[in-house]
Amino acid sequence: MTTKRLEILTTEWKRRLRLQDWETAVSFEPRDKINGDGQTLYNAQLKTAKISIITEETYQNPTGTQPYDPEEILVHELLHLPFAGIDKFKGLAYTQFEVAIDLIAMGLVKAKRGE
Repeated sequence: MTTKRLEILTTEWKRRLRLQDWETAVSFEPRDKINGDGQTLYNAQLKTAKISIITEETYQNPTGTQPYDPEEILVHELLHLPFAGIDKFKGLAYTQFEVAIDLIAMGLVKAKRGE
């Protein structure tokens, strides 16, 4: 996927998720530059966010059960924005929050694709 395609998807998903009031910048980054498959750094007061998506070359899935899907990662990261300021969980609560965001993102992308 190209950066231009990622930007188009970002615009589309911001509209779908009613996040048009957020100013977002998106980019692909290698694994050593971000934590996880995606990362969102935001300022909730200014409604600005920088979203980084892992590059396909550095994506790792040891079990092979989760293919590389930058759109799904993007939606996951965008879903953090409505929770900005209240998503400061620790430990098990953080893990549960991330799993919930992941399941919602997967469901939304699959619904868009008619799966």
